[in-house]
Amino acid sequence: MLKRIVAVLIGLAVAMAIIFGNEFVDAKIYPAPAALDWHDNAAVNAFMASLPTGALLIVLFGWILATFVGACIAYRISTQGRVRAVVMIVLILLAGAAINMALFAHPVWFWIVTLASIPCAAWLAVRMSSRK
Repeated sequence: MLKRIVAVLIGLAVAMAIIFGNEFVDAKIYPAPAALDWHDNAAVNAFMASLPTGALLIVLFGWILATFVGACIAYRISTQGRVRAVVMIVLILLAGAAINMALFAHPVWFWIVTLASIPCAAWLAVRMSSRK
């Protein structure tokens, strides 16, 4: 059980690093206005609404990649309960994505695709990691 906990923690740490790195790249490609007050939800939501679809696709790619890599790591490190470790990764990343999307205005299509893609990426990770 301890190995599974460590696997989940390492998988999540790597997944979060990928998400943060991806968000950093996205912010460099589509920078926020210098005068944007990040404490003003209305201003942040207006900025989010003005972003092109490409910016959201980069974010989506980051969540999918993070889920896939984090799930692969958790699956490979765990020796027992591998799928449970992956499920923990998925649940935590789904919660994180939902919280992020609830805090900042995201289009409905982004909600649907993100919340569907995270479990799919984890499923693919398990399928690929279980092959020898």
